Amino acid sequence: MKIGASSACFYPLETEKSIKALGELGFDLAEIFVNAECELSGKIFEEIKSTADHYGISFTSMHPFTSFAESNMLFSAYKRRFTDGLEFCKKYFDACNKLNIGILVIHGCRKKYNISDEEYFERFGILCETASNFGIITAQENVVDFKSESPEFLSKMRETLGDKFKMVFDIKQSVRTGIDPISFAKEFAKNIIHLHLSDYTSEINCIPPGKGDFDFAALSAVMREGGYKGAGVIELYNSGYESPDEIVESKKYLQKIEF
Repeated sequence: MKIGASSACFYPLETEKSIKALGELGFDLAEIFVNAECELSGKIFEEIKSTADHYGISFTSMHPFTSFAESNMLFSAYKRRFTDGLEFCKKYFDACNKLNIGILVIHGCRKKYNISDEEYFERFGILCETASNFGIITAQENVVDFKSESPEFLSKMRETLGDKFKMVFDIKQSVRTGIDPISFAKEFAKNIIHLHLSDYTSEINCIPPGKGDFDFAALSAVMREGGYKGAGVIELYNSGYESPDEIVESKKYLQKIEF
């Protein structure tokens, strides 16, 4: 499995500078976490693209800065807003095409919002269809305090959407939810197309892979058994490590155990 890292590891450093930092660390694979609309087109977008090209970085996925607002943009009771939100998402799809990215990560709707599962699945299906017109896959991430934290919800979503259902599996989000990551991954291994990697201990739920208690070899075995063909992307909060060198050490650790 090829190992990359997310530009989110350096937040709140500007995205183009985060990409440069990954390139200087020797990464040639990354997830780009877009942090502002101006990064999707124009001068800043071109700087992001040229920086990635300079360091030979290819992108596995794009993480939108509007994840915090998807509950209102795409999954609120006000249906007209969904239409507008869908139009905004086309900016992501277009930027993905220009960067040769195939996956857009979706958080979805917070648990507290009053939308039925059936309507959520219907709108997600429309989002998938719209994205597919651009050659993009919209993938549902498991996220704590969102509907997607629940394996039961995701299982129902899979049953409803069929082949449209694709997942981003995030270890730290599973841990924060209180669900064993290996069990979670086993349930959806055949549907997962993107991995967010981090480690944890009983005291902290997001540290560099290899610094905690998680059994990455076991996760690798689960994913390989499920036929996983994607990459593993190290995604950390900047409070979870002291030096960028730790991200490089995590990559070496994962490669050493043949993750």
